[in-house]
Amino acid sequence: MNLLKSVVLFLFTYFTCVVNAQEFREEASKLLSDADIIKITKADSYINQGNEILFANFTYPKDSLFQKMPNYIQLSTNLYASKRVSRLLFETKDYYKTGFENKIDIFKSYINNYLKEEGGNFYEELLTLNDSIDQYLSKAKKVRGKSKVTASLKKGGEQIHQSNLDYQQTVLLCKRALKIIERGEIAQRKKKSREVLELSNRKLATDTVVKKETLKALTKIQEDKVAPVVLKQPITIEAPVEKLISTEKKEIEIVEKQKNKDEVFYSPFTGPLRNAS
Repeated sequence: MNLLKSVVLFLFTYFTCVVNAQEFREEASKLLSDADIIKITKADSYINQGNEILFANFTYPKDSLFQKMPNYIQLSTNLYASKRVSRLLFETKDYYKTGFENKIDIFKSYINNYLKEEGGNFYEELLTLNDSIDQYLSKAKKVRGKSKVTASLKKGGEQIHQSNLDYQQTVLLCKRALKIIERGEIAQRKKKSREVLELSNRKLATDTVVKKETLKALTKIQEDKVAPVVLKQPITIEAPVEKLISTEKKEIEIVEKQKNKDEVFYSPFTGPLRNAS
């Protein structure tokens, strides 16, 4: 009988771990690393072992036993602090403490790392939520510590039960914080994408202007190379032969004038006369 119970408990824990791992991958695959998902799944297995012992007579919804394990708050809605329940709480307290605190440690590492960068998206909202997480976690540990020195079984059981409630509330707040971080990182990625796109557009516009100016300059250089040379005043070049003929004509005219000027005429009445012309 004990062997059968152990096998059933093992199978239940195994399938629950598989389901929880898949659930975490779907909910926070962009945020949690694979190593942390494995750690969280293991932590859930401790909590589920405690639930299996404490809530052995719990009636699960049809076909949901291996799909999604209810959290401690859901299971403990009608929990009463009888001697039997108190005894079971003492038997399972280490399961719950180990499971809850291991999960919370992983969640808190992501929250604290995000809060180190002040001014991020949803920073103030996350900071306020983190204060509530710390308060619930502190209360859970404090109440759990009191249960160790409580003489009354029933009183001690009530304290453990309250501690579990505070632990579970801490986990729920941590999950909410992770969702905020995920939203913040998505918003940050979108912002960076917009900045990269704007930078790319500005660079493209600048390159276009530079290309246009370069093309204009190259076109002007090419036009200057092939443009005809236009002289302001035309230059007339006389042929050497024409220039020589013109010079000879001028010299002949000068000689003729001088000859006519020096010619002497003789008259039988008056003697020699010079040309008066």
